[in-house]
Amino acid sequence: WQYQAIAADWTESKGTTVVKPIIYGNIAQSFGKKREEDNHTHDWTVFVRSYKDEDVSQWIKKVQFKLHDSYADPVRVLTSPPFEVVETGWGEFEIVIKIFFMDPTEKPDPALVILYLAEIYHRFGISRELLFLTILVTQQVTLYHALKLFATPPVALTPGKRVFSEHYDEIVFTDPTHHMYSCLMKAGVQQTLKHETDYVALEKETITLIANATKKVEEEIAVKKKLIQGYKEAKDQYVNEITKFDTEINS
Repeated sequence: WQYQAIAADWTESKGTTVVKPIIYGNIAQSFGKKREEDNHTHDWTVFVRSYKDEDVSQWIKKVQFKLHDSYADPVRVLTSPPFEVVETGWGEFEIVIKIFFMDPTEKPDPALVILYLAEIYHRFGISRELLFLTILVTQQVTLYHALKLFATPPVALTPGKRVFSEHYDEIVFTDPTHHMYSCLMKAGVQQTLKHETDYVALEKETITLIANATKKVEEEIAVKKKLIQGYKEAKDQYVNEITKFDTEINS
């Protein structure tokens, strides 16, 4: 009976895809000098946020942040927004972020690129093969973020100097259970929040770069095809001349 209940729950939303865009990363601010008690140079915040202004607690049950082992209690678990950890430090390291959902049976596909560009790519006439090269989907719900404290290129420690590193991602729920679908819909979709990165401008820039790259590749392919055709014609000409020469010798 339990299996039938789960199956019925799943079939009610079969054929449904829900995309939830998120932003994850960190913001750091310099002290301007090393702190005497621990040599820390920055305070920083690592976070997972919604790309849009919505209540992610409707579908995210908790977020786990795995910090460097040198921190006291390196595994931090947050069960309500804001899903962020505020700390201080002096070094950069990788932070493992795990997102858990209201329905523990759900296994979404986090897309590691901007999937909604697919429709725009189609409008620009970009080949489907190129689109497939642009999209990477994984069956994991774990994110990896390299904590960034220092500017690139390095500069002197300046009090209040802010450094940020954030990434756009999408969590794609394909055929979610009815319970999970209800949670996803409760969050609603409102206006886009302001982020450190202008993702609308980045989207346009990315589309332009891809379109230009596609055009360049197509032009190079056309040049190569023309060269190959020239080589083929030259080969045919040599073969004909050799055949003619052999005929004259044997006659």
